[in-house]
Amino acid sequence: MSATTIELSARRYSVTTADGVELSVREWGRRSAGTTVVLLHGHTLRTECWGFVRRELIGSGADVRIVAYDHRGHGKSSEGESSTYTVEQLARDLRTVLETAVPAGPIVLVGHSMGAMAILSFAAQFPLEIGSRISAVALISGAAGGLTATPMGQKLNNPVFQTLRHAALLAPGFMTRAKTLAARAAKKYSHEAAGPQMKSLTATLQNKTPIRTLAGFLGNFAKFDATDALEILGAVPTTVICGTEDTMTPVEFSLSMAAQIPGAQTSIVEGAGHGIIVENPVPVASAIVDLVEAVASAFTLRIAA
Repeated sequence: MSATTIELSARRYSVTTADGVELSVREWGRRSAGTTVVLLHGHTLRTECWGFVRRELIGSGADVRIVAYDHRGHGKSSEGESSTYTVEQLARDLRTVLETAVPAGPIVLVGHSMGAMAILSFAAQFPLEIGSRISAVALISGAAGGLTATPMGQKLNNPVFQTLRHAALLAPGFMTRAKTLAARAAKKYSHEAAGPQMKSLTATLQNKTPIRTLAGFLGNFAKFDATDALEILGAVPTTVICGTEDTMTPVEFSLSMAAQIPGAQTSIVEGAGHGIIVENPVPVASAIVDLVEAVASAFTLRIAA
């Protein structure tokens, strides 16, 4: 099957969670493919961010079906209650998607940033799934905890940010209008010579993710700790991927995770930042293909035995 054929066969549908949130799902490839790769995006992103990686996977010729979905409150998925905007809930959403979209066959879970955190929480909550349904894992630009020590974490603990976050949850309509006006101002006064902090602020303000979603998950990140899940992932081939220029979840976090996952491989991409799946999709896709091939080889050995 050609890459073009697979692209045209993309299917859209929704999966309903236990609390009534409609998760928007897209998939590509034959449902009878040997392995399903499930892609989990990061905070304030959506399925489309995987476009370059997806095309590389399709072009590799690997026998895969690709499933990607928008987290609650992101992209085309519906919003949930503010209290459900936690990484732990994302893990439960993932299980619902897997039960509906991938009822059988080996699965490779791939998560970027918040998506990687969701996979870690999934392993902690459903450890028996790792090694049974889940056959391999890729954690990209993620962290198992300790986010308060990062530049992003320091901002999360800032009293000014905490005040803004609570305001966003209590009066999302007002804060959305304020965010829109601020985005217009930032765009007007930003320029090519602007520093990374200004560019980051401008990108955040211009992001179309609802302010309640943005604020809700950020508040949960400071408390996130799934360190105990790392050893569980040793049951399957696991690759930890990160760029050397990632300032959101610095490479040290990825190296620390890899050191605590028995048998984990690392793929450190020189010069790549937190947006590695867009900036450097080739090494990311290559690492995923290696996992798919490892899963296929293991399956072949089990059949032969």
